[in-house]
This record gives sequence, C-alpha cells and structure tokens, in this order.
Amino acid sequence: MSIYGKTKGTELEKTIAQLATGEAVGGGMYYALARIAKAAFKPEG
Repeated sequence: MSIYGKTKGTELEKTIAQLATGEAVGGGMYYALARIAKAAFKPEG
C-alpha cells in the first residue's frame, strides 16, 4: 500500500496529498521547461 493509503484518515492525509500534487505539478513543469530549452537552443539547419 502506498504512503497515501496509509495516511488516509490521519492528520497527515492533507499534507501527503499536497506533496503528491506538488510532485506531479513539478514534474510537468520540468518537462515543459525541457521542451522549451530544447527548442530554444536547437541548431538551425
């Protein structure tokens, strides 16, 4: 069982949910910035 499932119904549930959301958003942001950087520094030709 994941840590999220183990904290269900406890005082840590909200914190774990926020951390999971932050991780997902951060991953998406990293991917988007990597794509932008790749496009910006792509050699012409």
